[in-house]
Amino acid sequence: MNDRIKELLNAKQISPSELADSIGVQRSNVSHVINGRNKPSFQFIEKLLHFYPTLSAKWLILGEGPMFEEDNLAKESKSEPDLFTELPISSIANETITIKENPVKVTEPVTVEEKVEQKSAEHLHTGKSGFVNAEEDSKTKKIERVIVFYSDQTFDVYNPSK
Repeated sequence: MNDRIKELLNAKQISPSELADSIGVQRSNVSHVINGRNKPSFQFIEKLLHFYPTLSAKWLILGEGPMFEEDNLAKESKSEPDLFTELPISSIANETITIKENPVKVTEPVTVEEKVEQKSAEHLHTGKSGFVNAEEDSKTKKIERVIVFYSDQTFDVYNPSK
């Protein structure tokens, strides 16, 4: 089965780490399966088939038939709209667009410095007496730094200009 998973990686043109991240397993798990050290668990196969619905389970497990099921491939291509061609190319700034029932607010890009200034103008600080007016508080307190943590375990530190 490890050879078939390698074929899938080649067909999808992705790396083993991209596969691991996309199906929600540890990267070492994919590495061990591909190198033949471990056999894939039921959960591994289930996640793989769930993430790639056109992937043939019969091909993956038994090595029989085509890699992808043609019926599912045709259904997927019809059911997934091309959002870039179906959206009007009008001015969409500050308009609400609904895609698959999820509202998306389109706004102008904001720099980190502008965002920090916006947030400092709001009621952010909670003291013993409750909320403190940010305007009064900004006279005594200044933002020193902003740390942004990402889902891939990395972070960025921003120091507002003084």
